[in-house]
Amino acid sequence: MQKLGKRWEQTLQQYLRHLGSEHTVLGYHELQGLLYAICCAPEPVAESEWFSLVWLRDEPDSSDDSAAMDLVAFRHLLVELRQHIATSARQGEHLPFAPVPDEGQLAGLASWCDGFLLGHHHLEALWDRALGGLADRGLERLVSRSLIAAGRLAGWQLGHRPLEGRRQTLHCYRRLRRGLRIYHSVHVRWQSLPDRHAPERRFRQLQPVPAGGDCPCGSGRLFGQCCLH
Repeated sequence: MQKLGKRWEQTLQQYLRHLGSEHTVLGYHELQGLLYAICCAPEPVAESEWFSLVWLRDEPDSSDDSAAMDLVAFRHLLVELRQHIATSARQGEHLPFAPVPDEGQLAGLASWCDGFLLGHHHLEALWDRALGGLADRGLERLVSRSLIAAGRLAGWQLGHRPLEGRRQTLHCYRRLRRGLRIYHSVHVRWQSLPDRHAPERRFRQLQPVPAGGDCPCGSGRLFGQCCLH
C-alpha cells in the first residue's frame, strides 16, 4: 500500500494521541486493518456505523465545542484514510507493509490483523449472506484461510499452534497477502450479481443444510460430521 504524506500521517497520529489521552481508541495500524475490512465489505457500510467501531469504549460526547471540533477533524482524516486504502486495494496493494517486513513492521502487522478481524466480525452477517449467495465453497474456504492467517499473526488462539520464529511468521504473512486478493474480490463478485436481493435467492439462503451436505463453515467435510456435532 502506498504511504500517505508524512504531514498527513503525523496529524492523524497527533489526533490519536490527543483523543487517546482521555478515551480508548484504536491504534494507527488497527485503524488501517479495520478500514480495510470496511472497504472490502460485500455491501456498502455507512460512515456512522464504522466510525463507532474506532472506539473501544463509548464514543466521546461531542457536546463540548472543542471536543466536537476534534471529532469532526478526526472523522475527516479517517475518511481520507479509508479512501486511500480503498484505492490502494483496487491497485492490488492490500497491506501497508513490505513484502518482507522487518521486526518493527511485524509488530504493526499484529495490530493491523486485530483491526481487520474486528471489522470482519462486525460485518459477519453481510459476509454470510454474500458467500451463501455466491455458493462457491472454494471461495468460502479461501476467505476462511485468510481470516485464520490474520488470527495467527494477531496471536489469537484459534486451535492452531502458535507461530514460532520469524520463518513461520513470514510464511503465514505471505499466505495472508495472497488471501487478501481473494478476500477483496468477493464484494466485486457479489455486487455483480443482478439478482442478489431477489426473494428466491434469499429463500435459498435460509434453507437448512442437510447432514449429508457440505458444511457451510468451509471445512470441506459433511455437515453431519462437522458443525452439526
